[in-house]
Amino acid sequence: MTKVLITGGAGFFGINLAEKLLEKANNVILYDVNTPPKEMLDKVQYIEGDIRDSEKLKKAIRGIDVVYNAAAMVPSAGDRTTFYEVNVKGAENVGRIALNHEVQKLIHVSSSSIYDPRGALPLTEKSPLRRTGGMYEMSKCHGDLTIQKLMKEGLPATIIRPRTIIGRHRGGSFHILFDWIKEGKRVYIIGRGDNKFQMISASDLSNACITAAESNKSAGEVFNVGTDEYGTLKESIEKVIQHAGSKSKVTPLPANLAKITLRILYYTRISPVVPWHYNNMDRNFYYDTAKIKQVLGWKPKDSNQDMLIESYNWFVEHYDEFEIGHSHAQAPPGLKILNWLKKIS
Repeated sequence: MTKVLITGGAGFFGINLAEKLLEKANNVILYDVNTPPKEMLDKVQYIEGDIRDSEKLKKAIRGIDVVYNAAAMVPSAGDRTTFYEVNVKGAENVGRIALNHEVQKLIHVSSSSIYDPRGALPLTEKSPLRRTGGMYEMSKCHGDLTIQKLMKEGLPATIIRPRTIIGRHRGGSFHILFDWIKEGKRVYIIGRGDNKFQMISASDLSNACITAAESNKSAGEVFNVGTDEYGTLKESIEKVIQHAGSKSKVTPLPANLAKITLRILYYTRISPVVPWHYNNMDRNFYYDTAKIKQVLGWKPKDSNQDMLIESYNWFVEHYDEFEIGHSHAQAPPGLKILNWLKKIS
């Protein structure tokens, strides 16, 4: 039986990955500062720990076959210091300790934020990385580069760079979207919403990570992952509204004015919508995923529509639980000024 450790295992994606690994009869250990849901605690071993804590991490990784590093400070949760400490130094801790303890494979879950979506599309693994931008984007980029450096030192790692992840247990900023659809409120978007916006289901991403962990072709490689079936942002949201039988309408906002307003509201701490979200919501943003298909034979199964509807259904079924979510990716962000906007929408 393979013994695996998931850092960030109590987060949205960590839970989905753990469920997939349990289906394959793995011995799963979750390492996180947050406590996993009760239904997971009966199936896995849980270690309360921070990836910045080197001594505790060493003890957790000792004897582990495969490490999945899904721990990260997400855009809505961090600041300049914590982004760097968790997404860069934390990733280095995981990679360095995994190397020293001779794990069979490390799968590092990176981010599409490391790319500049204003560049040539579709983005490939060879597209230029972001050298400027917000602290979240820069921290994820440097965390990615740190793992690449350790690969050159002999770390048997694979880097997976997912597009926006959607699926069961998804909360965070999607709590706002789903809540407004459930309540039949107007859904505001930046720009016309005619930009192509690719996502990846948590299920497909989990399968990509597990496939990479089990393959002898993946060490030292970097893979982009995203769905093959995606349309525009507006179309994706309208499909959820239609499925929900909601009275909600997608309402476009002038892009430049909306971004200026959201920037002011963010820096005055009134709005929970962060720069990474409002700066990229109106951009075309999609991958070429040919490499992982050719090298590992992985293919996505879920479309944007499939994963959004699954996520919305799960949200509705577990609506009351979100007020006590276990992580920033699960719990609803403070709505602040959005509460007022929701009332008049």
